[in-house]
Amino acid sequence: MMTEKVILEAKNLSKWYGDVRGILGVNLEIPKGITGLVGSNAAGKTTLLHLIAGLLKPSQGEVLVLGENSFSGTHFRRHLGLCPQKEALYQNITVLEFVSILTELHGFSSREARQKAIQAIEKVRISHKLNQKIETLSKGMRQCVKLAQAIAHDPEILLLDEVLTGCDPLVKHHLKELFKEMERQGATIFITSHNLKEMEALTDQVVILDRGKMVAHGKIAELQKQAKKQENRVSIEGENLRSLACDLLSFQDVTGIEIQEDDRTILVSTKDFESFSLRLPQLLSEKDYRIKKIMPVTQNLESLFRFLVGGVH
Repeated sequence: MMTEKVILEAKNLSKWYGDVRGILGVNLEIPKGITGLVGSNAAGKTTLLHLIAGLLKPSQGEVLVLGENSFSGTHFRRHLGLCPQKEALYQNITVLEFVSILTELHGFSSREARQKAIQAIEKVRISHKLNQKIETLSKGMRQCVKLAQAIAHDPEILLLDEVLTGCDPLVKHHLKELFKEMERQGATIFITSHNLKEMEALTDQVVILDRGKMVAHGKIAELQKQAKKQENRVSIEGENLRSLACDLLSFQDVTGIEIQEDDRTILVSTKDFESFSLRLPQLLSEKDYRIKKIMPVTQNLESLFRFLVGGVH
């Protein structure tokens, strides 16, 4: 149980689409700050965000947003912003018109909505596109428009589904800085991404989904510590490595070997690093493997994800 104030909470949450499982038995608490939602395609990331936003009715369980049921509640909605992965933009109106209309739906007057829309458009740095029709915009600019409408009403909670996809490096950098600034101001941001390096640079708190099930939740460093107790990876560079890989498979502590495309590097997974490190020098002395480098692999979010889900599906 987390000590921070819980903003989003899922209780035994499941969602089925006929016989297809979207989410199964998810129990989750999200406090203030930025939390990353990681998973391969069809892992259930978008389904989970839509359940939190109240766009889907759970098949089982419930989601609480600020203590209110997300499907039947109404009060929390004025405090929530959603930037969906799928586009649903009005093509023949301008950026300002689009963001103003959606902001007005949150209960603001036309004048207030226009002012807030302009401020949001400035925050995502597309003021130069203010009066340009949406149909003329690039993919990255359209992503910024979707984000502007999500933040214009100053929400406490922001749900972002692959918001950085299609943005150029400069735009990505600015948006990540914007999210961090919003976090410092007390916002709760739940963001999905396929780019694990980008996610790791943005937050140290993640939820990992695999085929509808939550396989991990917590600080990346803590999850890595848990993973290290179970498995370690060692990189070996040199020549004649396929022969070495065959010999290493006889080690009882070796759980897997990956041969890289250049055939000059192998990644060895072992559940007992100490035993492996004692036996490896003896094996290398018996044959001419021509080893150039041996080093343990530092775990990042990508390696942690691969370990927890058993490879990308």
